[in-house]
Amino acid sequence: MKPLRVLIADDEPMARLRLERLIGHMAGAEVVAVCSNARAAIDAIGAHAPDVAFLDIRMPDATGFDVLSAVRAHGTLFVFVTAHAEYATTAFDEHAVDYLVKPYTAERLATAMERVRQRLEGVAPLEKADGGAREYLSRISATVGRRVRIIAVDQIDHVRAQANYVEVHVDGREYLIRSTIGDLALRLDPSEFMRVHRSSLVRIAAVESLESDGSARYRLHMRGGYTVLSGRSYREAVRSAFGLG
Repeated sequence: MKPLRVLIADDEPMARLRLERLIGHMAGAEVVAVCSNARAAIDAIGAHAPDVAFLDIRMPDATGFDVLSAVRAHGTLFVFVTAHAEYATTAFDEHAVDYLVKPYTAERLATAMERVRQRLEGVAPLEKADGGAREYLSRISATVGRRVRIIAVDQIDHVRAQANYVEVHVDGREYLIRSTIGDLALRLDPSEFMRVHRSSLVRIAAVESLESDGSARYRLHMRGGYTVLSGRSYREAVRSAFGLG
């Protein structure tokens, strides 16, 4: 199998080194260029024609979206790797293959690489063949003893990360599902669900009220009686989603 040719662009040296190291340990992938800014990434994509570019969003001279716009015609696929969760919708609107929120795990990176391979092979297109909207989950299943419980996503209250599982809260009960919160967030409609913390996502319609804790975080009071605390880096996304200006 031909190895995937990978470009990395991130202005943080440690972030570049970690990503290069993780990809270097993967079979069937090779890093062909490592860049510290957007301009260098644009030049390197033109020179090396990588299969996929892993891009930070905020770089000193331009954004990862600027890179994508400048080199779209080259046919390179894109995965965004960032500490800022609020740009995920924009990333997928721009046909990104995946969106990794730092800090990510080696397993999550491997999932992104598999999605790249599938896209290159035409196995997992981002949109329907007729150009329609992406399909999101309408139900998920959870094993409870010998039974499988089918959960309609519009009944979900919120979701919390639990190691290699997610804890899905529905009608006052919790169900463990083997998934990462990042993967589940990608498969749920962003108009109905939002990530409010690296470990939590909520169904927007299930938020009954929210209050600031005075330190850039919010307490989201859910209809099921739970309270979910947002992360500081999600402050603007929360404010935007709930019309707080």
